[in-house]
Amino acid sequence: MSKKKLALILVIIPIVFLTAGCDPICTTAEYATFDVILDGPADGEIVSSLTPTFSWHHTESCTPEQFSVSISWADTSNYGSAFYTSGFNSFLSPESALKPGREYTWHAYSYRTSGLIYGKISEFRTFYTGPVCSQNSLLAPELKLPHDQSWISPSSSYKFQWYYPGNCLPASYTFEFASDPNFVNILKSGVTSNHFMHLEESFPDCSTVYWRIAARDGSTVGPFSDTYSFSWVTNPNCSAEIRGIVYQDQCSQTNFLIPLGNQFVLDPNCKITGGIGIHADGFWDIETESTELIDVRVDLGAGPCPSTGLDYQDAPYGWYEFIVLTPGEYCVSITNQQSSSSNNIGDLGNGIWTEPLTNQDIAGITITLGDGFQMINQNFGWDKIEQIFAPWILEENTNCRAGPDTRYHLVENTHAGDTIPLLGQVYGSEWKVTVINGKKCYILIPGDFGLEIVQSPPKPTDIPKAKSADKSEEEPSGDTQCSDFNTRSSCPAPQCKWDPAGTGSCVNN
Repeated sequence: MSKKKLALILVIIPIVFLTAGCDPICTTAEYATFDVILDGPADGEIVSSLTPTFSWHHTESCTPEQFSVSISWADTSNYGSAFYTSGFNSFLSPESALKPGREYTWHAYSYRTSGLIYGKISEFRTFYTGPVCSQNSLLAPELKLPHDQSWISPSSSYKFQWYYPGNCLPASYTFEFASDPNFVNILKSGVTSNHFMHLEESFPDCSTVYWRIAARDGSTVGPFSDTYSFSWVTNPNCSAEIRGIVYQDQCSQTNFLIPLGNQFVLDPNCKITGGIGIHADGFWDIETESTELIDVRVDLGAGPCPSTGLDYQDAPYGWYEFIVLTPGEYCVSITNQQSSSSNNIGDLGNGIWTEPLTNQDIAGITITLGDGFQMINQNFGWDKIEQIFAPWILEENTNCRAGPDTRYHLVENTHAGDTIPLLGQVYGSEWKVTVINGKKCYILIPGDFGLEIVQSPPKPTDIPKAKSADKSEEEPSGDTQCSDFNTRSSCPAPQCKWDPAGTGSCVNN
């Protein structure tokens, strides 16, 4: 080797050591005790850039393969985004910009990809992104944790979190906790400092608490957030949980009242109950015929049903949950006079509650709670009317007329065994409204079926007597024979009687 090459190597080697650092690469055992000491951003600092520089140092006598810096929104329970850099570095900036007006947390640790070896996690620091809000731009904060109507059982205090939806940073926040949703009885209130979007509080055991937050800029207070509630329960003997699913039950024949004597085949998942009619079977079965109803309001009342006003929940995911802290009777109920916009079904409207079973507007159940923790499951099944008519199987040949009287002209003939739709019932009579071959007409079928009541159409000035060609429902005259009448209802007595033998006929008495 020439003297020149040897001299060059002797110059390069120190430079390499200076560049790489004198410390050796960390062993597996050294990662376990490797401490990362954070430099900046400082805890509580407002950074001026949305891609701030994160810096740190260490006093260990080895160099890790990598450093990892994790950054997350302070109102989330996960670590958010992780960024990596060489173990020879002591700073980095995130690859994507952060959002303005947010509270973030960050921490760092050493890391080796081979074997997924992690070093000790550093302290957690909070920092904020600006700019600071002006007085004219304050918005209502959005509450994050705990979720609305949560049941909290902390060992000490609890961290309440929210975030600000605007693109600026409020100077501080006003908070209120109360024992009632109108915030008349305030339990705790105050103003946070240092732009905090969280606070830690504790409350008396077995209490229901309502809370809300408003952004501030100096003495200016913005609009309050929505109100959330939670139950603070550390002693299980002072609480009970009432919960359930609100679901759409499925039956393709759900309908108005149909007398049980009328025989026809029920579809699967359908049943018939006297006084109620055809309806779904009332079983929650998500795999076959049931789906959740979203945002349907469930009411809780004190005392036996009917009772409301104690609390309510707009079952956001198809299920509801109430935390009850006092033994006694309670009423859980739902009315069909409400909108379920998420399912685009408008008013729940016409239908039948299958669980609990009722054809009334309101379904409710009284629940009795004793001392000690209890978990009560009460589902509500709603079966909307799939058809707007009652299918009826005719027992005999019957004429369908232009009005609810035998003197109206004939529109269509029907025959025994035909299935026709019953759309309504004329007020004060047994005439039913139907449609046959696309023609609306009236048919005489004895019985009250619980159909929609309709008004009788106007009568002509002079209703003509039915012509001799249509003798099925004329009164007999001297020239009329009993055999001229072909239905049981038209066979006149005492001159004639109905003979059910064969196909049925009207014969002389």
